[in-house]
Amino acid sequence: MDKKTTTVEIIDPSELAYSCVSSSFDYAQIEKSHDIKKLFDRKKNIFDHIFYEIEMFLYTFSDSNIKNLNVYLKNAVMESNRIHLRNLFDFFRKEKRYDDDIIISDLISNAGTLRKIENVEDKFKNLVKECKEVIDKLTAHLTLKRINKSKDFMEKCNPKEYFDSIIENLRIFFDALEKNEMKEEYKKDFENADIQKRFNALKNYMSKYEQNKKPL
Repeated sequence: MDKKTTTVEIIDPSELAYSCVSSSFDYAQIEKSHDIKKLFDRKKNIFDHIFYEIEMFLYTFSDSNIKNLNVYLKNAVMESNRIHLRNLFDFFRKEKRYDDDIIISDLISNAGTLRKIENVEDKFKNLVKECKEVIDKLTAHLTLKRINKSKDFMEKCNPKEYFDSIIENLRIFFDALEKNEMKEEYKKDFENADIQKRFNALKNYMSKYEQNKKPL
């Protein structure tokens, strides 16, 4: 097999946050080594999980990161992006669907910040609803929609619009973290050196996005 079709350029973590590059939180390597204790030790910090979802969404969204992949790997990356998108939609929800869900109000205590998130959610509520339906029916489940899908159904979830909605929420979330608005029980987790490294990489991504006004 031609290696050019199966490799992807490694992104410098200063350019784009990606947990498997910018930190030791590499699920695949840990699971392959069968070091389950190490895996669960790393999973105890709540920000590991939240930043992982953000990093994976941003990394798998960019066309430049998948253009040289073969069709199977390209599909896997695109499907991964949809799952991480759905998880972020749920993170920024006002209310939990299930008791053990992690949502932004679990971490952030400032009422003004939560109102800003709610305003974004209201602004994009139809988009979020339609995107989640597309993800559920075309990616997460094997349904007849895959056979009978129409052009209109596919276009319900516009990539530029849902990317903008996530970016708008991330701006508010990162600003709250910068201002130390997280609940007391999570402040120590946030001060972790690895978490700070990844947060700085994410902020750098956002800064570059603001300059370019397009995904990196």
